[in-house]
Amino acid sequence: MKKVMKTIAAISAMAVLAVPANLTASATDIRAGYPNNPIINESTYGGAGFTWGGLEQVDNPVLFKDYLDSKGKFTYYATVTGGREYGAGALFAILHRDIAESSRIQQAKPYVDNISVRSSKGNKSYYAVCMEYNNYSKVDSHRNRPSITPNYEYFDYALRTLEGPYLTHVLDQFYTSDLSDLNYNYFKQYNTYTGYLYLDNFYIAGLKVTSSDPYTTFDTPVLEPKKTGFRTKIAFHIRKPEIEKTILFSSSTVSTAGTRNFDVLTGLKITCNGSGTNSYAIENYSNIGRVSKKTISIPNSEFYERNNRYQGLMRCYEYPDDLLREVSGSDKKYFENNDFVAAKRSGNTLYIYIGDKYDHYLKDVYLDGRKNNDWFSTGITKFNAFFKTMGRDKLGHCRWLRDQLNTATRVNFYSDATPNSYSNSSFYNCYASDLLYRLNNG
Repeated sequence: MKKVMKTIAAISAMAVLAVPANLTASATDIRAGYPNNPIINESTYGGAGFTWGGLEQVDNPVLFKDYLDSKGKFTYYATVTGGREYGAGALFAILHRDIAESSRIQQAKPYVDNISVRSSKGNKSYYAVCMEYNNYSKVDSHRNRPSITPNYEYFDYALRTLEGPYLTHVLDQFYTSDLSDLNYNYFKQYNTYTGYLYLDNFYIAGLKVTSSDPYTTFDTPVLEPKKTGFRTKIAFHIRKPEIEKTILFSSSTVSTAGTRNFDVLTGLKITCNGSGTNSYAIENYSNIGRVSKKTISIPNSEFYERNNRYQGLMRCYEYPDDLLREVSGSDKKYFENNDFVAAKRSGNTLYIYIGDKYDHYLKDVYLDGRKNNDWFSTGITKFNAFFKTMGRDKLGHCRWLRDQLNTATRVNFYSDATPNSYSNSSFYNCYASDLLYRLNNG
């Protein structure tokens, strides 16, 4: 890797070599009708294929707008000179100012996105095509300081073929907007967080970013001018995690202290033109490694809601005593659909609440050879309609209820109960000992 970084640094250094006074730029113009694929770099300069902007621009290929318009979406072979093909880190071509200029850089994006480059040799693997900026023309400097004279013979944007550590070197320069307000309080207020991923003075053809976590998604990149050069800007959106709350009844001893964490912006990767092909040197070097994941802490209390109207739901054969004190998942859905039998004890009195879903269950049920509409009556008649159909089984197999009947005095029954209401629906009461006898004997 150190060798690669030194090579990259050397390429950057070569880019600023001075131009002798008696030499002017004379690039190879690639216009509509240009016949070759690959595009030929005819320069014999030692830095050709790696730098541009001065002497090294002589005979380097320059792509013109009419040429790219005529090609549309196209795959090129890597640039060659003297029969030698340039490889990773090499300059593919320079972009004419009509295609790429800082003040209107977004217009360059569709042209760059149309370009793929692959080797003409070996397994013909693809390179990542990277547009990069250097202020060779001084046009940007002139715009900011009119006293600086621009040189319109030079161009500021070029395409380079990258793979392996060369690609990693570019991806390691991604950074994010300020994320100081990325926290759960923000999610509680807005549900979604939007931030930005930036890359200064580089754009990769066909760039898309993904995350391995289920909360983060990325928009299509846009290119925007900076004071000098440009940057790639990618909006990302992080959705609030869906929290399915567990209902805690009054007898629950579950603690709601502490926090739970979830991670966002995890495992960021790019795809680009050439991804998904046999170019392992793109696939294996596609991580955005220097953008760290962020951990969001959620108070544990957010995962619970209290219901103190009931001590719990009566169940059969459920540990520890057949009274369900916490409900989630399908149990919660049944409860919220009024499909439950709940209970609580106050002093020496037991209260049993039958959800109003039982109106549906007990309508027209046959009892003693006839349709059972007694459930829609009151008193002992209504109680018997419940007890003789499903009530004895429901109540008789609840160990918690049996234990309570041994020490309580009376039992009150309510119908039409909902999670939030049971008032004015009492239809029957009896001694606790009488109910226990009926559970035992029918």
